[in-house]
Amino acid sequence: MYDIKALYEAGSVEEAIHLLVEHPQAQILAGGSDVLVQIREGKRAGAELVSIYGIDAMRGVSYDEEEAIRIGSLTSFSHIAADP
Repeated sequence: MYDIKALYEAGSVEEAIHLLVEHPQAQILAGGSDVLVQIREGKRAGAELVSIYGIDAMRGVSYDEEEAIRIGSLTSFSHIAADP
């Protein structure tokens, strides 16, 4: 069903960068909805994937040092909506 050559799971931003340098043809996978549909349709057959889903540092809503709101790239809409 899914023609995936390899799946690498990064536990940190640094590890994700290292994996992407080691595997320059790899595609980043966060939730997977877009990429997995393309693989299933044969548009990315034999893909190498680097999953960043497990990187907690990329989740959450906070303020940065300039008091601007920071929304992590892996933060779900439901988390944003529920955050006071």
